[in-house]
Amino acid sequence: MTRATVRAVAVTLVLALCALYAIAAPARGQEHFVDEAINRVTVEHMRHGANYYDAMDDSLRRYNGPAGSVRAYRLPTPFLLWRALGSVRAIWLFYVLLVAISAFVLVRLTSAPLSVPLIAWYMLHAARPHDAGGFIDQYLIVELWVVPFVAAALLATVRRNWATAAGLAVVATSFRELAGLLLLAGLAAALLFRRSSAPWLAAIALSVAAFLVHSALVHPHLVRHGTEIALLGTGGPRRVLTMMGVGLPHGTVVGPVLWLFAIGRLSTDRELAVRFGPYLALPLVGFAVGRDYWGFLVVPFALLWAVEGAAIAVDRIRVART
Repeated sequence: MTRATVRAVAVTLVLALCALYAIAAPARGQEHFVDEAINRVTVEHMRHGANYYDAMDDSLRRYNGPAGSVRAYRLPTPFLLWRALGSVRAIWLFYVLLVAISAFVLVRLTSAPLSVPLIAWYMLHAARPHDAGGFIDQYLIVELWVVPFVAAALLATVRRNWATAAGLAVVATSFRELAGLLLLAGLAAALLFRRSSAPWLAAIALSVAAFLVHSALVHPHLVRHGTEIALLGTGGPRRVLTMMGVGLPHGTVVGPVLWLFAIGRLSTDRELAVRFGPYLALPLVGFAVGRDYWGFLVVPFALLWAVEGAAIAVDRIRVART
């Protein structure tokens, strides 16, 4: 098949997956992840007129207890979006739309288009996994909503549109601070490859300013001794593996294999490795911090680059044999 045909097949599969997942309404009440419940209740309070910080404070006290640090509060960007969307059904359908858009973006830049339906399935399944009791709601996990903006930033990077890439990295960071790795890596690449650092410096300054404002707004809601779970010291070697493969079948085996192939792919493009290598390396934080769901930021791109890396390896073997 020609590459155009393969891309058409990939797009068709993505559309079929998105249509299938869009049919079922969110199974409200089927929540196994406490952050899902906290986020849902926060948005409900916001729809009834509460501002984000009061709403999140109430939700945290209801499910976890009062918070003592800024890190207990997510940045308000996704919550403002969810409030604007209205119903939980609308939020779910908008997420499915973002998955489709992410897939269309990725299929335009990858040399292995058939990896894209796998990525779409992963994003949909991670947001609404299924067990014997039915679908489980996880579509308000903030990390999943970062992926479309990182995918768009990747496309802008491949096209060398640095201002757009920096702007999209700012948006991704406004959804989840961990995406700030893209900003730091973008600045490092600009300096290393002698490109303009102005977009990245502006993007970093904007993100830092936004976080400082956020911290100031959070401060009145904090207590001296918060009840949030500790970060440092909760990790270990196994948490690295679970972060690499979160949401995947047999994730502690499949995840690291994908990750290694993805590293092989990035190693073939020095600039891409500098710009996205630190982002891909996020699961290594699992040695110190046990937060498996942070892996949702990384796994879609590990899938993308792993399939490309495997294709490159196969081509090299074929050439060597010839």
